[in-house]
Amino acid sequence: MLFDPRPKTRREELFDRGEELEELIEATKRYPLTLLLGIRRIGKSSILKVALNELNGIYIDARELYFESGGWISSNSLKKAIERSLNATKPTWRKELAKILRRIEGVKVTGVEIKLSRESSLSEP
Repeated sequence: MLFDPRPKTRREELFDRGEELEELIEATKRYPLTLLLGIRRIGKSSILKVALNELNGIYIDARELYFESGGWISSNSLKKAIERSLNATKPTWRKELAKILRRIEGVKVTGVEIKLSRESSLSEP
């Protein structure tokens, strides 16, 4: 197949999007909140996934959670999605994250698997 319509995850798979990718990566370093906006089917998801891959970020598709739960995203389903995303990251990044989390009071990290407490609230700082 010459063209794969699924979102890309590696820079080599992107076609003619290097400038937008670099701009997004730089924006995330400068601003605490960065929006990636555009019309449908122009490659926003691909640019985002490649940027997150290079920045060791995580990607959670809230649309999937919304539809799986019948229109209501529970904190438990969001926590499980965060766990899955964190555990799917590169092993080296997970080890670094585990080192950081060990310094936080109230978080227990066993090996490099990340498990969030069911009692924790995602809405509290």
